Amino acid sequence: MEDKPAKNETATKDHKPSRNQVRYLSSPDTFLTYEEKYLKLRKKEGRIYSDEIARLLPDIGKKHPFYSEWKIRAESFRQLKSYLTKKGEGLTILEIGCGNGWLSRRLSALPKSAVYGLDINRIELEQAARVSGANRQIHFIYGNIFDDIFQTERFDIIIFASSVQYFPDLKALMGKFISSTARFMTPVRLPKPESGQFPTTGILASRIWPGFIIIIHLTT
Repeated sequence: MEDKPAKNETATKDHKPSRNQVRYLSSPDTFLTYEEKYLKLRKKEGRIYSDEIARLLPDIGKKHPFYSEWKIRAESFRQLKSYLTKKGEGLTILEIGCGNGWLSRRLSALPKSAVYGLDINRIELEQAARVSGANRQIHFIYGNIFDDIFQTERFDIIIFASSVQYFPDLKALMGKFISSTARFMTPVRLPKPESGQFPTTGILASRIWPGFIIIIHLTT
């Protein structure tokens, strides 16, 4: 029996053609210098992972030099997954700054979810798509979030996982979502703020774990 498309899968039908399973919505030439500097630094730090290691993240060998960091991320992911699972099936999730895609890939296991991993690093995005294989619930996109690249998509959840530090102006970044919430986000009705949440504006609420910031659209 033929698989049905994941939720929101057809929302990308008007996007530019993909290369190496990554869909390009912004010109990669704009960020070539940034990408080169970023990859040079990450390589120096020993944070460029092989496909074999990337495929298993956040699980990593105890002898790995960054084992303690990934142990924290694994626990944060466990809490994140539990939190999102309680929200029911069929979530459409956008991860901004997905890197090698480990979190997006893990989140795509949520029932009937559609996950979009966005970044401006071609090398890691192509790795993310490569190690994710034929997973139809995940879409990797090259694009600048400030370019208004999403015209038809709606997201239930937007996640920054250890990525906000790469944005030079956090206020402008958050302002982007506050001003564009109605277009970006699917209305999610919550009767009251959940334990651990705090309001950031009249229309947004966030929940934070180590390394994660989640923005949820609330309706009143």
